[in-house]
Amino acid sequence: MRLKIIKTKEEANEFLKAYLVKFNQRFSIEPLNSANLHRAIPKNDLDKILSVRTKRVLRSDLTIRHNRRLYQILGFAFRHKDKVCLCRRKT
Repeated sequence: MRLKIIKTKEEANEFLKAYLVKFNQRFSIEPLNSANLHRAIPKNDLDKILSVRTKRVLRSDLTIRHNRRLYQILGFAFRHKDKVCLCRRKT
């Protein structure tokens, strides 16, 4: 684009229309299998899929340490040295 002395967005968009055709002709390849192999996105588990999960081991006082902070696990279903999974969701 610099060699074509393009200075505005409009000139760049016009240049890209022709350039992308040439680029795709040069570098595109046909897939070996033309079937669509994408999986459907599960509707209910999307938050779980996009979460960051880290495994921790419970301390004797039923706490875990994550990012320099202590979290206490409430409930009687856990014991010392049990493994727990911490899920952080970006919502």
